[in-house]
Amino acid sequence: MKPFLTILTSCILLLPFKNTKAQNNLHTSMYSYSNMAFLNLSQEPKVKLLKFYPVPARESITFEFISGYNRSLSFEIITQIGNKMLAVNNIVSRFTLNLNVYRRGVYFYILKDRNGKPLETGKFQVIK
Repeated sequence: MKPFLTILTSCILLLPFKNTKAQNNLHTSMYSYSNMAFLNLSQEPKVKLLKFYPVPARESITFEFISGYNRSLSFEIITQIGNKMLAVNNIVSRFTLNLNVYRRGVYFYILKDRNGKPLETGKFQVIK
């Protein structure tokens, strides 16, 4: 069983990332192991800017900057179906939201810079 898993893992690692016409003809070009290692090493982990608590939230939730606070940032909360629940410009370094108007479920937050570029996204759960 172990040799089969090793072969299967090797095949998965060798699959190309881009879609080509050759793939439609059941002929695929393989990437070498060195290319795969290079692609994986080039991805840098992102630094978290915000922390929030409690998790899950019931009556209120507090967002607090860990690092990178800038008054010109904006903050949005969006529902699972894409409705915008909150949009705040020029946020403060620590703020608490009252969740009385929020229904039970998962919500997403987006922290944006002054140009509207997303800096951080995340999700939190509201239980009632």
